[in-house]
Amino acid sequence: MNKIKVLPEIIANKIAAGEVVERPASVVKELVENAIDGGASRVTVEIKGGGISMIRVSDDGCGMSRDDAVMSLERHATSKIGDVDDIYVIRSLGFRGEALPSIASVSRFELASCEGGNVPGTKISVDGGKVGEIREAGMSKGTVVTVQDLFFNVPARRKFLKTHQTETGHILNVVTLSALAHTAVAFKLVDNGKEVVAIEKGMDLKARVGALYGADFADALLPVDWKSLAVRISGYISKPEFTFSNKSKEYFFVNERPVQNRTLLYAVSEGYRTLMSNDRNPFCFLFISIDPSHIDVNIHPTKREIKFLNDTTVRDAVVQAVRSSLEANYDMPVFGSGEAPDPDAQPCAGSVQDAMKRYFETPPGAGAYTKPTYPAGPATGIGARQPAGDQPLPHPAFMSAAVSKKAPFVIGQTHSLYLVAEAADGIVIIDQHAAHERVLYEKTMEAIREKKLDVQRLLLPVTIELPKATAVFVTEHLGSLENAGVGISLFGQNGFIVDAVPAFAQNSDVTRLVRDLIEELEETSLATKADAAFEEKVVKTLCRLAVKSKDKLDQKEQIRLVEDLFRCGVPQTCPHGRPTMIKLSNDTLAKEFKRR
Repeated sequence: MNKIKVLPEIIANKIAAGEVVERPASVVKELVENAIDGGASRVTVEIKGGGISMIRVSDDGCGMSRDDAVMSLERHATSKIGDVDDIYVIRSLGFRGEALPSIASVSRFELASCEGGNVPGTKISVDGGKVGEIREAGMSKGTVVTVQDLFFNVPARRKFLKTHQTETGHILNVVTLSALAHTAVAFKLVDNGKEVVAIEKGMDLKARVGALYGADFADALLPVDWKSLAVRISGYISKPEFTFSNKSKEYFFVNERPVQNRTLLYAVSEGYRTLMSNDRNPFCFLFISIDPSHIDVNIHPTKREIKFLNDTTVRDAVVQAVRSSLEANYDMPVFGSGEAPDPDAQPCAGSVQDAMKRYFETPPGAGAYTKPTYPAGPATGIGARQPAGDQPLPHPAFMSAAVSKKAPFVIGQTHSLYLVAEAADGIVIIDQHAAHERVLYEKTMEAIREKKLDVQRLLLPVTIELPKATAVFVTEHLGSLENAGVGISLFGQNGFIVDAVPAFAQNSDVTRLVRDLIEELEETSLATKADAAFEEKVVKTLCRLAVKSKDKLDQKEQIRLVEDLFRCGVPQTCPHGRPTMIKLSNDTLAKEFKRR
C-alpha cells in the first residue's frame, strides 16, 4: 500500500490557514492589506467578540467582477504576480493568493464586491471552505468581507485564542499600524458597535500619532528626514527622555509595509548611544524607502518579517538618520545667567585628586601626549570613510562647532557631589561625576573622529599571541586598531607587538584591552560595530577616570567643569544615558514655597 498520498483540498486549505491565520488579528491584517492594494481611500473594520464572533472589513476600492470574485477564493489566485520575476520586486502588500481561501476554510465567510458603474455586485458565501450560493448584490463600488465563527471547525486552534479583550488589542494594533503606514487612507475600527478608532484622510503622520497614542507621544516627536543614494528614511523618533522598558514602541515600515527586523532595532539603539541608559528604549515611527528588488518579503507566511539584500547599508542609514535628527532637533533649554564669578576669587575649601588637577589645569583641547604617526587603515574601522554618495556619519556625541550653550552661574558645591548653579528661570543641579564623564567622553570621541587621539607609548611593549585564524583577521584589520589608538604590529607568525595604547587607557590591562577590541572586531568587520565596540571601552574607562562623589572642587574647578559641560554637544546625559543635571524652574520653586 502506498504511504504517500495527495491531501484533500479541504485539509490542505486548513493547513495553509494555520500558517496565515493565527488569530482574528491575522484575518484583519490580510483583509485590510487587500483593501489598500485595491486602491481604497476608506477602510472600516467592525468586530464582535474580539473578532472571534465576527469580523467585517469594508472598503471603497476598485472592487471585483463576478469572475474575479469567484477566482479570488481559489488557492494561489492573485492579481499581483504575473511571473516568477515579480516575486523579487514586490510592490504590493499582499501577493501570495492564500489569504481569502485560507480564511474561508476556517470560518463562515461571505464576500461581496462590485466594480461600480452599471454592473451589479457579486456575493459569495463559503462555509468552512465549501463554496455555497453565488448571487448578485446591490451595492456601491468596493468590497465587503464578513468572517463569522472563526475556527468553528478547528477547535484545537480556537481553544488557544486569548480573551476577547486580548484579541481586540491585537486587532487594534493592526489597524493602528495600517493607519500610520497609509496616511492617504481613512480608517475606522468599531468594536461591538462602539467606535474605537476614527482616522480621517487629511490627518498627517504626527496628527495620527497624537490621535492613536495621545498628545504626550506627539509632543515628544522629533522629525527624521534622511536619504542616501540607496535608502530614504523619514518619520519620527522620540526625545531621549521619553523612553520605555522594552522595544515594543519601535515601529518600522519598509515601502509602507509594517515589518519586524532585528537590524532596524539594533540601528535605532546605536543611534541613541550615550543618550539613554541601556535598559531604556525610545519609540519611533520610521519609514524606509528602498528599491523593492533589495528586500525579500517572502520569508514569512504573514509577511511580518523581511530580509535586506544589504543589511549594512540599511543599518548604517538608520543610525545616521537617527543621529542626524537628534543633532538637528534635540536641544535642551538654554539657561540664561548673570555675570560669571571672578575666576581669580579665593577658592572654596578642599581640592580634587591629582588626576583631576591635571585635567583642570590642562587648557581645553591640549593633549598630554604626542600621538605617533600610523598608516591609514582600511575603510572598516574607527573613522572609516563613508561610501560615496552617503552623508558622513555624525559623531556619536554630536560634537559641533555650532553647538554653544551659555553655562549657568555657578553658586557652589554641595555634599561633595552636586554643583548648584543659577539660571535666569530657575536653579540647575549638576551631578559632577556624570558631568565629567560626558566632558571626557566628548573630548575623547572628538579626538578619535579627527584622528587626533592622544596615545601613550608603552615603556615595555607587550607581546600577544593569537590563534592562527584570529591572527589572519587582525593582520587584515590593523588599521582599525591603529585608528583606535592601539600601536600594533605583526611579530612572527601569529604574534603581535603592542607598543602604544589610548592615553585614557594607559593604566588598563593592555593585553585584556587589546584582546577585547579584537574580539569585538572579529564578530564583524563592519564599521558601525567596530565603532560601538570601541565606544564601550571608552565609556567604561572614562567612568573610572571621572571625578567621583566626595571629590571636593574649588571654585575654579566648579566653573571649569560646568562651562565644559555646556560646551558639549549633548550635555543632558552622561555616556551611560544617566542625567547630568536637573532643573527646578522659578515657577516650581514659587509653587513649593506657596508664593503663588
